[in-house]
Amino acid sequence: MAAVQKFAPNESGRDFVVGDIHGTFPELEAKLSEVQFDVASDRLFSVGDIVDRGPASADALEWWNLPWFHACRGNHEQLLLDCHRDPTRWSLWAMNGGTWWVDVPAARRDAFVEACLALPFAMEVETARGPIGIVHADLPRGCTWDGLLDALNRGDRDVMAEVLWSRTHVREDGPVPDPGERIRHVYCGHTVIGQPRTRGKVTWIDTGACYADRFPPARLTLLEFHPGGADA
Repeated sequence: MAAVQKFAPNESGRDFVVGDIHGTFPELEAKLSEVQFDVASDRLFSVGDIVDRGPASADALEWWNLPWFHACRGNHEQLLLDCHRDPTRWSLWAMNGGTWWVDVPAARRDAFVEACLALPFAMEVETARGPIGIVHADLPRGCTWDGLLDALNRGDRDVMAEVLWSRTHVREDGPVPDPGERIRHVYCGHTVIGQPRTRGKVTWIDTGACYADRFPPARLTLLEFHPGGADA
């Protein structure tokens, strides 16, 4: 598993980033249809949390295998891995939406584990206007993007936990993140908010797709960042 995955510019199509999917793949398909997503030239990047809570979590494996779909690791993929290593953690995962796992055939579970292990903790995507960063939850406090990549490449477990679980900067009363000059913008998910929220050069885009049936304002957020972009 590479802790950081980097992508060259998309010379022929568009790049999009999507918030926490949580098994709401029919909603994602509808969003992609709305923007006339072209699987031959466009790319889709996910902030992680592909599985749990939503009704189609078991479809995640097919999406991970699509050549135009790229995801970083979310805390829910980490919950799957943690429970695989230590089954005594099952109750925690189940409380957080992991009950779909009981219906996954044993022969298929290994493929899920391998797919989750392969997910990077951070992705960097080159664009015509500069690189875009994607992590699941947050930048560690006081850490630039390049400092984050260095720490992840060293295998810093504290930093890995921060990018999966932190909510330090998303709060309006929290410190404003400073990713540094080189990175153009960073996208995160993890914290459910009513609207995408930008603080400095970081935007959070988890607008609660898995709760849309109970709270109608909740939805899946899909943003284009290349060649145009919400942060332009």
